[in-house]
This record gives sequence, C-alpha cells and structure tokens, in this order.
Amino acid sequence: YEANVATGDEHQDFLQNRLGKIKIQIIESQLEKTEMVSKEFQKVYYSSWLYSATRLSLLKDDISTAEDISRFLGYPVVTIQPILDFLVQADLVTQGVAGTYKVTDHNIHLQKDSEHVMNHHMNLKNLEINRIIDGVEDDEVCYSSLFVTSRKVVEENIAKLKKVIKESSKEFTKGESEDLVLFNMSLLRMSNKKPEPRVIA
Repeated sequence: YEANVATGDEHQDFLQNRLGKIKIQIIESQLEKTEMVSKEFQKVYYSSWLYSATRLSLLKDDISTAEDISRFLGYPVVTIQPILDFLVQADLVTQGVAGTYKVTDHNIHLQKDSEHVMNHHMNLKNLEINRIIDGVEDDEVCYSSLFVTSRKVVEENIAKLKKVIKESSKEFTKGESEDLVLFNMSLLRMSNKKPEPRVIA
C-alpha cells in the first residue's frame, strides 16, 4: 500500500485553487441571474411611462406613499401600488414603515441599442400628445412644424439642439423636486422616409 501525502504548502495551494474556482462559479452565476432580472425588469419598466414617473415622484419631499403619488399623478392607488411593488422588487425603491417608500441610489440607463428604446420614445410621445389634447398652458412650450431647408442648416441645428438637451438635462437634475415635467425634442429628416400613417389610441 502506497499513499500520496501532500505537504502543507501543496495542500494550501490546492485549497486556494479550489476556492478560486468556486468564486468564479459564484460570480458567473450572479452575473447570469442579474442579466436575466435586468432584461425582464427593462421589459416591464419601459412598457409604461408610469414606472418612471412613480419613482421620480418619490423625490418630492412631500410624497412618500401610494396615496401621495396617486394625488400627484392623478392615477388611482390600485394602479400605483403594483408599480411600487415592482420597483421595490427591482431595488429602485425601498419600502419603509406605515406604507412609506423612498428612492434608492440605484439608477437605470437605457442603452442606444436596447430593444426597449422604441417603447421608451413612443410612450413619451403618446404622453405628449395626450397632454397637448388636455391643453397647453401659457407658461409651457410646445412647437411643431415642417420645413424645407438645406442639409447644412439641418446639421447646424441638430448640433444646437444636442447642446440644449445636454445643458437642460443637467439643469433639470439640479433643480428642487417640485414638478414632474415632460421634455420631448426631435428634429427628424422626412425626405423619402414615407412613414406609414398610424392611429394613436
């Protein structure tokens, strides 16, 4: 009978190697789970503008409950509560005592190549149309028009609008949390695009 007995150093190396493999497996498992949750989360989150609006509403000092959000957004609690439950599960909102909620430090960012970009734009464009139907106030801005102009002018104005978007977005995040606002801006080339007529419900 012959036994192979590992020295202390060899045994320690073996354990460290084994532990390293276990850690890698755990990390890969967590990443896979996070990716799955993220995909499912984005699918729901970008299905309606109310998910984002509900979360942003909690940034106001005087809003902390489903009832507060309901009054602020004008939607019933039965609509708001499931959204809050989802946001808690997604770790974008935490639930405290007596039915209070608070926004977490976690953020969500939609990549340009995401399959949900179209939903995001359509949701907010439809929201804008419905808001216009309700009536535009004198202290609000809403402008739409068609022009025939040069490509140079188009390029120059696209650059200007990108700068406005960047600067305004920064200003919005700096201001006190008082009003929920919709900021929509587009400058699109229409020549030879032939968009199909669609009825927006």
